Amino acid sequence: MTLIKNGDLNSLQQLLPHIARVKEPDNSTIVPNLAGHGDAKGCERLLYYALSAPDSCRHELIEILLKDHPQKSLITLEQAEWNKQLDVIKQFITHGFRYGLPEMIALGRVDEVQALLQAQPQVVWDQQFRGQLNFGGSGILALSLLYGHHEISRLLLDAGVPTEGPSNNRDILIFLAVSKANFDVLRQLLDCSAGWYDGRNLDNGSPLDYLLRSNVGQPECVRLLLDAGVPLNEKVGTELTLAINGLGRCNTQEYRRQIEIVKILKLAGACQIADLIVRPSIDDYCRKKYGFQNLDELLDSRSIPK
Repeated sequence: MTLIKNGDLNSLQQLLPHIARVKEPDNSTIVPNLAGHGDAKGCERLLYYALSAPDSCRHELIEILLKDHPQKSLITLEQAEWNKQLDVIKQFITHGFRYGLPEMIALGRVDEVQALLQAQPQVVWDQQFRGQLNFGGSGILALSLLYGHHEISRLLLDAGVPTEGPSNNRDILIFLAVSKANFDVLRQLLDCSAGWYDGRNLDNGSPLDYLLRSNVGQPECVRLLLDAGVPLNEKVGTELTLAINGLGRCNTQEYRRQIEIVKILKLAGACQIADLIVRPSIDDYCRKKYGFQNLDELLDSRSIPK
């Protein structure tokens, strides 16, 4: 693995004929070894590790491995898709690897996805496309959300892509949708996940927190999550301070929309929660952070004081 990490292509090419397959003590994991003859499984493992090779030599390294051992294992291709390594995905397709729905999604080919779903609507239920995460519904939907391909996500949801499963698995889909802050996709996903929030503590924290940390100027998404039953965090009380902090990341157009978020949270009771947690008070927080005398002065503002 050191040769791959260091991008030493010449030495690796000399050693490839001697790669053999051996098993770990638990008799399960196959790893490369230099003690035998050439073996496709050993090279397959090297191919997987090649994804983490330096950018300067990754393409050439993968070409060497595919030329000597042109096996069609999907493990590395799927990992490249989750890594968002588009150059590697295209490279694998060129060598005759699978070109199906996951690859169309990763490459953002909306027309091809739409045509495939029209011709084979049942493809969204295909088990092989659930991906390495394999959670409670659909790996292909998670993949589309990960890339932020909103139109493809809508097509998949319209086609009936499964979203059911254990609550913590649905959390992942919700968090992926929240990270991209697309209102239509998030609303559609929440509509497919009725009763998604049932009062439990989410393993990944609050999606409302995550939205406010990841994005600015998305009041519609904030309302959507609140209407879906996502509560304000009474133990941490971070929503209001996160929204106020976000003002510092806003351009002129986003600023008023971010102020709207602060107002929405205030109406939802965030001030009372924050005043119990933020010391000495949320008004003092606004004064120290931006120079406003209090929260009301911040809400009337059009920009942060110079």
